[in-house]
Amino acid sequence: MLRPRIAATVLALALGLTACGSSATDQANSKSDPDGVLEKVEVTGGDDKTAPTFDLKEKPLKADKAVSRVLTEGDGAEVTKGDLVTLDIAIVNGKDGKVVNESYTQDPATLPLFSPSVPKGVRDVLVGKKVGSRVITALPGKDVFGPQGNPQVGMTAEDPVLIEMDIKKATTLLTKAEGKAVPAKKGLPTVKADGKKPATITMPKAAPSKKLVVQDLVTGDGPAVKKGDTVYVHYTGALYRNGKVFDSSLERGEPFNFTVGQGGVIKAWDTGLIGKKVGSRVLMVVPPKDGYGSKGNPQGGIKGTDTLVFVIDILGVV
Repeated sequence: MLRPRIAATVLALALGLTACGSSATDQANSKSDPDGVLEKVEVTGGDDKTAPTFDLKEKPLKADKAVSRVLTEGDGAEVTKGDLVTLDIAIVNGKDGKVVNESYTQDPATLPLFSPSVPKGVRDVLVGKKVGSRVITALPGKDVFGPQGNPQVGMTAEDPVLIEMDIKKATTLLTKAEGKAVPAKKGLPTVKADGKKPATITMPKAAPSKKLVVQDLVTGDGPAVKKGDTVYVHYTGALYRNGKVFDSSLERGEPFNFTVGQGGVIKAWDTGLIGKKVGSRVLMVVPPKDGYGSKGNPQGGIKGTDTLVFVIDILGVV
């Protein structure tokens, strides 16, 4: 997704507690980094063209458990465990201070904190921090890359990892559609949905439309989906011919996301959600040409002649 760039303030900060007095941030740092491991790390710079540089006063960095520090505290909203966090991030080899990956010279990263794919040590550091903050954390490689390490960047599970993050935005996803209910149109599938389990979809006796049908069941009042947005949804998909549910994100317990208009999903999804608002529940009746085409999707039990029906709750966009 193409996002506007926000230049970060250039920092040249040697870490350490002040000798006279102790701020709230200092007190929090002393609890989350009780041995002062990150006092021995100096972070300099970082903007929309260059990544920060890292000077390790002691090599290798000692990170047998997760520790963290707030370098600068923002004044925005506090991050919660259910948020999508947009940030610039640098991942550093704790043996020598070299940056092995970063987003500063690319698009900002978005971390779904509700997802198990985000390392617990990273999630724990971000939750409770304010938008606008710069934070660092050090943790064992196994907590970031797993037991196999990351051979692509030359790091093992035993190597210390230093992660620096500039928090730019926190977006709280809805858990289900919220908005104004729309009266059902005659001749379309009927839907019962509570946003907690897969929707129950009852097909009409009439033959399906040969054209894509996109109908609000609930109209939300959030931002409208645009081409290029990354949209987060919960959905249920069923076959028109027999009503059989072939897939639902609600069974997996985690929202599905895709970037609109980039061909990563079927055509109906790439075009049919544009203009729909966050909070909406959308019914789609999808003919084969806007779905999986004449080849169908054998893995999902979908024939090349199948019309598909989706119920989609739009939970958020970034």
